[in-house]
Amino acid sequence: MRKITLLLATALSCIICNAQHINKYGVPFITNYKPNTAQTLDIVQDQRGILYFANDEAIIEYDGARWNKINMHWVKSLSVDEDNIVHVGAEGDFGYLFPNKVGELEFVSLTSKLPDSVRNENIHKTYSKGKTTYYCSMSKIFIVEKDSILKIVELPEKSFLTFMKGDTLVVSNTDNELSLY
Repeated sequence: MRKITLLLATALSCIICNAQHINKYGVPFITNYKPNTAQTLDIVQDQRGILYFANDEAIIEYDGARWNKINMHWVKSLSVDEDNIVHVGAEGDFGYLFPNKVGELEFVSLTSKLPDSVRNENIHKTYSKGKTTYYCSMSKIFIVEKDSILKIVELPEKSFLTFMKGDTLVVSNTDNELSLY
């Protein structure tokens, strides 16, 4: 009887251990999310280590433990300047994130400081160098420092791609030409 009980206990413990499917490296803390229609177009990390995701439906903030949604649609690009301010380029709008009275980040638009003729530019790329931020559309570059728009640069026709190389903003066009700013 004692042998049967011992054999039965051993068999049951093997079944229970196998049911857990623990690999030799441990169990990772993974949460899987179902896919949705939103697209993430840009990701930046600020100096505190917080991640920001430019998304069709919002700006998503992740601090390593919690996700926070900052309401704003059609965000295409993000950058972080030397003062740790997150700059945002979106469809028809651009600006930055700034804490409100309760410390939650909100979007502050800079387009109200523009002439009416250039207010609806779609900002595809945003770059920050020092305290200066470059908001780039297909036809213009808005050069901004803090809340001041320093300059609006008209790009040559057929311009389509911008990137930073060191301290220089480079713009290419469909004729394989480069412009430096």
